[in-house]
Amino acid sequence: MSTSIRFDAIYYDAFALAAQPELWTQEIFEKLTPWLKTGGNLTTYCSKGYVKRNLKAAGFTVQKHPGPGYKREVLRAIRN
Repeated sequence: MSTSIRFDAIYYDAFALAAQPELWTQEIFEKLTPWLKTGGNLTTYCSKGYVKRNLKAAGFTVQKHPGPGYKREVLRAIRN
């Protein structure tokens, strides 16, 4: 899928890494990167090391933040 629109944010709420690992690869994040404006954010509840490494490899700066409710941490990935 392609779009010429650039977004400020993507809320990435894919199924859990264990259930659908193909949604958490570097290649998927590289496909999402052009959809974001420079400085745009991809936010997800998944904070596993594998996901952080793939986001970084796709060109994002990754930050951990406190999560809401029972969720200890969330990730914010900023497009460079």
